[in-house]
Amino acid sequence: MINFRSGGLGTIRPRTSGADDSELRKFEGEFGYRIPNTYRHFLATVNGGTFTDPFPISLPAGSFSDATSLFTLYSLDSKNPRSGADVREVLRLHATRIPTGSLPIGDDGDNLLLIHCIPNRAGHISLWVREDEWDKAPEENSVPVADSFESCFGLS
Repeated sequence: MINFRSGGLGTIRPRTSGADDSELRKFEGEFGYRIPNTYRHFLATVNGGTFTDPFPISLPAGSFSDATSLFTLYSLDSKNPRSGADVREVLRLHATRIPTGSLPIGDDGDNLLLIHCIPNRAGHISLWVREDEWDKAPEENSVPVADSFESCFGLS
């Protein structure tokens, strides 16, 4: 069992209670993809929030920047879907602008942190770069961040 209060998630202030299994299944049906297990468990226990201090993320050399800092991880909040921090709402706003099968899970105030849900990339984390969205196709506009949710946030 992963301790979501370890690593980089130790400084997150939850926004709401965990998403229940029926809400998660309903969302997966709407989205059309299964949410990777660790992120699904995160939504069921912590369910997003804001960082007390921005969480730094290193980016590969040659990308638009060498690092960014996250402020928010989105929640699955059917009671307050227009909060600006609800996975469904952010996905609705960006569905045609982000790679197919990716789910926005957080942001740095501008760019979106994505978790990929398509089978050949399931669980991989990338950053969608807003300033590049008009210059690149959605499938090409993401910078690799980590191979998994766990490695992105240093979870044990």
